[in-house]
Amino acid sequence: MAAFDRKLGHIIVRVVYDGPAGAGKTENLKRLVETVTSQRRGELASPGERDGSTAYFDWLYLNGGVVAGHPLRAQLVTVPGRSVLTRRRWQLVKTADVVVFVCESSVRGAKEARRWLELLRANLSASDRSPPIVVQANKQDLPGALGCEELARALGLPSDGEVVAASAVSGPGVRDTVVRAIRAAAGLAEAELLEKGVDRMMEAEESNELLAQLDGSAQMRAAISVTDADLPPFPNEDISSGCVWPGTTGRAVLRLLARGLTSGVRSVDDSGSAVILRAGDFRLQTSRAQRFDDLALGKTALLEHARARVRIGALNASETTLVLATDDGGAAWLWTVSPWTTPLTDVMAQADARGDEDALEKALRAYARASVEALSLAARDRVLLHGGAAHFGILSERVVYLSDWIGVGATTDAIVGDIVDVSRAYQHRSRPLRGYVAALAAALEESLLGESIRRPVADALALVGHALARPAPSADVAQ
Repeated sequence: MAAFDRKLGHIIVRVVYDGPAGAGKTENLKRLVETVTSQRRGELASPGERDGSTAYFDWLYLNGGVVAGHPLRAQLVTVPGRSVLTRRRWQLVKTADVVVFVCESSVRGAKEARRWLELLRANLSASDRSPPIVVQANKQDLPGALGCEELARALGLPSDGEVVAASAVSGPGVRDTVVRAIRAAAGLAEAELLEKGVDRMMEAEESNELLAQLDGSAQMRAAISVTDADLPPFPNEDISSGCVWPGTTGRAVLRLLARGLTSGVRSVDDSGSAVILRAGDFRLQTSRAQRFDDLALGKTALLEHARARVRIGALNASETTLVLATDDGGAAWLWTVSPWTTPLTDVMAQADARGDEDALEKALRAYARASVEALSLAARDRVLLHGGAAHFGILSERVVYLSDWIGVGATTDAIVGDIVDVSRAYQHRSRPLRGYVAALAAALEESLLGESIRRPVADALALVGHALARPAPSADVAQ
């Protein structure tokens, strides 16, 4: 939304330049600095620039025009193009009054740009933002450049009327692009001003305030104990052989993923090292433990993890995909992509909060089966899983494992402790807890686990006042 600078009396609109790395976003602003008089613009600022690559944003303001009697100032802001800085990109895009989408006019550039443009629209839609988008067909001076009509078709646009031909290096189209963008933003600002009045408009934000938000984002700093430069790159479908599992279905999942990728940490583990994102109907997760110094090591880890996924059988969610993504330093990050599923801890807590004992019992029974299966995998196959309810969910009426960690070993003490913790958490819900104990008894009986594992579970539950009962009737256990 437009803002008002109460000190200067200016209406402020923000034009955000988006697009793939190297498309020419920064070059647009540099060209404007050369062609617009210093009386009508500020100085170009690029905080944290690294070897010519935008680290946070490029910032330039232009003065010109009037909106409902107030002078107009346009803040021109570029987003960083590197994949490891995707979170910053979305933070900036969501502040836009209008977006200039800059793309190369080559066939290859158009293919990459289409994916970026689809992600841009998906993210704006997910955030209930719908600023106008002006598409710039940059690098028209290069051999083999697609014309506006061809590029529009390649991007899936209805006509070339939405595309501005440009060459940011030599100058043509740069001013036309920004004029179109500012006019679009000014029209919306005028409507907002007439509706709200100046007093109800947001206070204008300057570049130092924007930088403070990106550099010290409370959400990320509270969630992740790594620097922004260490944030992992996102996976995509253009990955080489050996970097995705399963090969065919995995690529299909990645194509679907590209349509709904939204950055933003949804949750992290207790150590602060895991990144868990939601992208449409998919859950993406990785962690510092899944970062490897080079692609060869990453491929070896992917193969080992794929074998482990096969070994956990029905606990592995359908459509689970493993994929490597490399960062600018050549390190490979192993991502686990699976259908988005609410963790059982959340299901239980929500059911408990609304007093829905049937739903709570169903979740507890599901966790009972999952935890006993985790015990069996450790004892029988030396496959270790995280045993807590936060690491399991229900997908299509069956329990699946959500974590990206699968270890080797036969230690079951931690899982037994998790089983007990759940029973303690819901002692105030006697009926659901009785169902939980009955489901544990039935699952233990069916698992054929030895007494050395079954007895600690029974003893631990007895300590909290709930002795293991005889298995419930089969019709009840099947719920």
